Amino acid sequence: MPMSDCGKEKIKKTGSSAEPKTNVYPWYDPVRTSGSINVNLPKLHKYCKIHNIDKNNIPSYVLDMFRVRTIIRNRAKCRLCRDILESITPTECITCRCGEITIAGGKEFIHRCWTTDRNNIIEMIEYAD
Repeated sequence: MPMSDCGKEKIKKTGSSAEPKTNVYPWYDPVRTSGSINVNLPKLHKYCKIHNIDKNNIPSYVLDMFRVRTIIRNRAKCRLCRDILESITPTECITCRCGEITIAGGKEFIHRCWTTDRNNIIEMIEYAD
């Protein structure tokens, strides 16, 4: 009795390894250009679904909420001690003299911590656009 191929996996070769791989899920790009602005698409689509907004006719104020901007300088000022803090690298945490605010993130992201009141932070972030 001949052996059947049922239990064996069939491996399909698709081109050479020198070919550049394309994104299998193009809708999953976290940041994609929409017109002339960069938008976080997964979060934008989730917001549109929750608030019953048509994805083909998104208002500009909604696009602005999910716009991704390039950070040039990540800075903040403490209202209490008037220290100006600047984070250079993503892992660097800087605290002001009085200990009220802490910033981190560098040019990668914006992270803020405060002890008593969020209003004690004066944002001084500079963006590329």
